[in-house]
Amino acid sequence: RFSQHLSSSPSIVPGGKSLPSGLDPAQERRLQQLEDDKKKLLEAIEEKQRAKRQGLREWDKSERESRREGLRSELAEGHLDRLSGEGGMSGGAY
Repeated sequence: RFSQHLSSSPSIVPGGKSLPSGLDPAQERRLQQLEDDKKKLLEAIEEKQRAKRQGLREWDKSERESRREGLRSELAEGHLDRLSGEGGMSGGAY
C-alpha cells in the first residue's frame, strides 16, 4: 500500500551526492557567488553588532561611574561644609 508511493521516488545516492539542479552552470556559479556574498554580509553585520554592543556596555559603565563620582563629590563637599561650619547646623540663628 505505501510502497506504491515510494516506488516513484529516486533511490538514495551513495556517498550523499545531491541531485542535479537543472540550472545551467553559469546560473549555478552566480547563485553560489550570491550565497557567498550573503554569508560575508551577515558576518559583517554580526561583527558590527558585536562592536556596537561592546560600545554600549562601555558607555553604560562610564555613565554609572560618572554618576557615582558626582555623588561622591557632593558628599565630600557636604562633609567639608559641615566641618568648616557652613552647614547651617552650628550657625548663630538662635
